[in-house]
Amino acid sequence: MELSIGDIQILTANTITLLGILLGFVSAVFTVVITISGESVDKAKAKVIKGLYNKTKTYLYDELVSSFLFLISLLGFLLIVNFIFPIIITSFSGNYIWFFSLSASLVIFAILTLINTIYDFYFIISSNKDRPLR
Repeated sequence: MELSIGDIQILTANTITLLGILLGFVSAVFTVVITISGESVDKAKAKVIKGLYNKTKTYLYDELVSSFLFLISLLGFLLIVNFIFPIIITSFSGNYIWFFSLSASLVIFAILTLINTIYDFYFIISSNKDRPLR
C-alpha cells in the first residue's frame, strides 16, 4: 500500500489534533488531581500499595500522579514526533506504514492507560467509609 504525501499529511494532521485534545484533557485532570483535597484523597495518600519500588513504600496517590505524568510525557513525545514526521517524510522515500502502525499503537496504548487512570481517580474520589480503597 503506497501512501501519497497528501494522505500522509491528512493522517498526521488528524493524529496531531487527537494528541492535542488528549494532552489538554490529561493536563486538566492532572491539575485537578494535584489540587484536590478531602477525606478520600487523604486515605489514598496514606494507602500503601503492594510491591516496593526501589525499596520504598509506594502510595496509591503517588501511583495516580505518576500515571498522569507518564501519560503527559508519552502524549507530548508523540505530539513532537508527529510534528516532525512530515518534514522527514518529504526528505526520504520509503514505506511509511511502519511509522503509522507504531504511532497508532502508542496512541491506543495511551488512550487505554488514560481510561485506567481515570477509573483509578474516580474510585479514589468516590470512596467512602463503607467501601475501602482497593
